Amino acid sequence: MYELLKEFAVKAVAKIFPWALHWLYPPEKIGSLIQIRIASDSDGIEFWGHELPKARAWIQITNLSPFTLELDRAFGNFEYGSDLERYWHLKKQKIPPASEARIQVEATLSASHAAIIQRLRSSSPSPVVNFDGYFTCSVNNVHVSRRMQTTHHRLVNFNVAG
Repeated sequence: MYELLKEFAVKAVAKIFPWALHWLYPPEKIGSLIQIRIASDSDGIEFWGHELPKARAWIQITNLSPFTLELDRAFGNFEYGSDLERYWHLKKQKIPPASEARIQVEATLSASHAAIIQRLRSSSPSPVVNFDGYFTCSVNNVHVSRRMQTTHHRLVNFNVAG
């Protein structure tokens, strides 16, 4: 019931006083209503060490704001003991209020990065995905930056890599 009243109030304010939403929902507040994490129902982060080494992650974005967001672009980098390669996600994606979206990000690794992962795999450092996303909505444009660390990862074909 509360969510319905809140949605109605936001729509009413938007019709009567459109400038008020810029004041009520600054970019920082909208950014705090966007949850970003590594998806837990998949392999999280994968590092592949075959002929063309790569890193891949599934990122889950939850929109808790009362506005429809559009992911304009996202970029970041993978870390496994040290900085690896950068990724870019340039596909626009709409995320309605109170819903989730999932994106896959991927970067091609160099042979030297594959060798670093091969050396460090016995010590099992926790991989990190850094995420910088730019969202647009009817009220404000929002930049969200997160550093996500996980132990949920998988190394594929690293016995023959390096």
